[in-house]
Amino acid sequence: MFDGKIKIELFEILSYFVRQKIAVMKKVLAIIASPRVLGNSELAAKAVAANVPEKIELKLLRLSDFKIDNCAACYKCLTNGKGCVLKDDLNVVIDAMAEADAFVLSTPVYFLGPNASLKALQDRFLSLYVRSKEIWGKPAVAVCVSGIYRKEGYAALAAKIFLDSILADIKAAATIYGSLPGEIFFDDKYFPLFKKLGEALFGEKISDGSDKPKCPICGSDSFKFLGGKSVRCLNCGNDGEIDFKNGKIRLAIEKDDKQLFLNEKNAMEHFEWLVAEKRRFAKTIPSIRKARELYRGDYKWIKPNDF
Repeated sequence: MFDGKIKIELFEILSYFVRQKIAVMKKVLAIIASPRVLGNSELAAKAVAANVPEKIELKLLRLSDFKIDNCAACYKCLTNGKGCVLKDDLNVVIDAMAEADAFVLSTPVYFLGPNASLKALQDRFLSLYVRSKEIWGKPAVAVCVSGIYRKEGYAALAAKIFLDSILADIKAAATIYGSLPGEIFFDDKYFPLFKKLGEALFGEKISDGSDKPKCPICGSDSFKFLGGKSVRCLNCGNDGEIDFKNGKIRLAIEKDDKQLFLNEKNAMEHFEWLVAEKRRFAKTIPSIRKARELYRGDYKWIKPNDF
């Protein structure tokens, strides 16, 4: 029907459109910090992804499926140029994060905090410095799922800190409530929220719509009251004062000399500080040994096989 030249041209045209389709399809990684299959955290992440207006390729990652060891605090990842030296599944997770264009983070509340798998992963994030260009700065939304109304504790703050530590562009965050698996879908009250979160992922950043006070530096709404008017932001760690004017709360927070992950410049300064601390450690080994000797005695340690 077609001669060889026309077939080649048609194939090239078709290949072009296929490449264009693949090129514009966004890759979204849903990080699920819950071991419960088809639990509320997983369902919430899928519901958010289903409401992203753009055509996306969704991949899901359940942290409990992976062996993520505790950080050994060896700091070798800072200087070896290769990342973490522990042999576990960390690099599989990092590869998935590097491949993604955006993140949907969903965590349940366990004893007023996030599931431990989220912190276990974050504790290894110093190794991300060698791959920062592949991971930092991507858009993200977060969902915190609490089984009891108003008992989310610090889980939502922990989710924000997790995303801040990869310099994510946090487009939106929300806390929802549901104890039984699937309970968040027992009625349709959260569907407008999932639509809003999905539209925000590659769209405009949205707020929670309230006028509650937020840190002018990092946007957090979690503070420690230090006495009098003094407060400390629990997200960025900066201090300031709180007062009232015309019936409204005002916050005046100032940056101190040490910032961590407000932006890439801060993150790299933190990296340089860590490398300098590693060098300082090597120079102060005699003093360190002397200090440790004070409490090196014969203490009774409970071991795994003692009972």
